[in-house]
Amino acid sequence: MKTKICCKCKQEKPLSEFRQYKKYRYPYCKMCNKIYQQNWNNLNRNKIKVQRRIRDARYRKRNSYKRLEYFNKYPWLKHFFPARSRCKKGGNYYPQIKFNMTREDFKELWFKDKAYLMKRPSIDRINNNRYYTLENCRFIELSENSRNGGLIGGKIKSLRKILASRKNLMTARKVRKENIGG
Repeated sequence: MKTKICCKCKQEKPLSEFRQYKKYRYPYCKMCNKIYQQNWNNLNRNKIKVQRRIRDARYRKRNSYKRLEYFNKYPWLKHFFPARSRCKKGGNYYPQIKFNMTREDFKELWFKDKAYLMKRPSIDRINNNRYYTLENCRFIELSENSRNGGLIGGKIKSLRKILASRKNLMTARKVRKENIGG
């Protein structure tokens, strides 16, 4: 069995412990290289963030036309991906709601509800307490969907009543204070 001495830890290790590039073996073993990478990343965290932002901006700029072409060809996917990401375990919106639909289901809904004729189609769950399923979803206009409840979950009217009753309570308290003080 062939061995090599690591330049960092000075230990003799088998060749399998050294990364290989074509015929060349790296001078550091995998463990020493991992420690070096972690230290470098910790020291240059801000530099890495800036480089990633620049790289991502360039990528988005170069590939934005591809994305537009893709969503023009498959417009139902413009609604599929955001709906699916809202339901992921780490999601902010509906982590308890399961997403039980496929791309083909979205395509079927798209044509069944004639969403291609709408100004701004939006996916809507008919019963907000049930999962995203083919039977429970439909495409409707975004304005209609936001009137149905949007992010508040259909409780806009009850919220308005609560706010109105609080406002009435505050005015009653003011009148009482004026009568007692005056």
